[in-house]
Amino acid sequence: MSNNITRDSSVYCLQGPEFLAATTQGKLTGKSFVFKDLFDVAGYVTGAGNPAWLSSHDKAAKTSPLIDKLLAQGADCVGRVQTDELAYSLNGQNIHYGTPTNPAAPNCLPGGSSSGSAVAVASKHADFSIGTDTGGSVRVPASYCGLFGLRPTLGKLDLSNAFTLSTSFDTAGIFSRDLSLLQAVFKTLSEDSNTGQVASHIFLDDTLAKSLSEERLNRLQAWCKKSSIKLLSCNLLTELAITLDDLSLLFRTIQGYEIIQEHNQWLTQYGESLDPSIMLRVEWARTITTEEYKQAKVTTTRFHYKSD
Repeated sequence: MSNNITRDSSVYCLQGPEFLAATTQGKLTGKSFVFKDLFDVAGYVTGAGNPAWLSSHDKAAKTSPLIDKLLAQGADCVGRVQTDELAYSLNGQNIHYGTPTNPAAPNCLPGGSSSGSAVAVASKHADFSIGTDTGGSVRVPASYCGLFGLRPTLGKLDLSNAFTLSTSFDTAGIFSRDLSLLQAVFKTLSEDSNTGQVASHIFLDDTLAKSLSEERLNRLQAWCKKSSIKLLSCNLLTELAITLDDLSLLFRTIQGYEIIQEHNQWLTQYGESLDPSIMLRVEWARTITTEEYKQAKVTTTRFHYKSD
């Protein structure tokens, strides 16, 4: 991507940096990347997709270790890219900077909140990108824009020197058009030589199976067969007397409570700058009690224990 390109403000952040050169040669030499406007770069302000956040925060003192690792392996950074405000949406819309055009389906939303990260890669402006995923913010735009997207295990990638949304769920993630490149980037960022074991089977809960169309279920079965993975059925949700709506509420309760604990002071002062649809979520999150949060954490732990 040319460093002199005219940058669409719905995709690229104007506060920079527009370019960071690789610091050394490495396994990513010759590759380029962009990063979501939640990661810090020393000397620049992280904007979190909102002009009031941008103007009310100081320049970062340190750079995200993920960006440093990519530069140290030879990749050039070609820009900071947009996000839904405070990463609190999955649509890819931003009332301040505009909605990026989805290169795979121009009449459709690009998905968010890592909208810029997905669109820049799908537009071939960069070879790969990093974003964040709390409740789907890598997985959703990757699927909408026709990319490979990875949300690693919670805590696998270092999220220091980055915006915090919800510590129980926040992860860094990767977008790429090429699966082998995604793997190389993940290995760079995780610094883990252990490749793990190839799955021999996966479980599909009967409740989830019923929600799949015949076409999607057939496609899943074909992928499993091609990969020599057994697709097994289970009734975990029925055994635990938990519905999909219950799981959604558990997530939203934990996420919402943690957002208020982390950002309520700023939201009280600058909340009117937010997209009204996002502010509605904030207002709902403020109604969550400490007891509801604690109970949601207990139920989530019980669910994890049973699913293991």
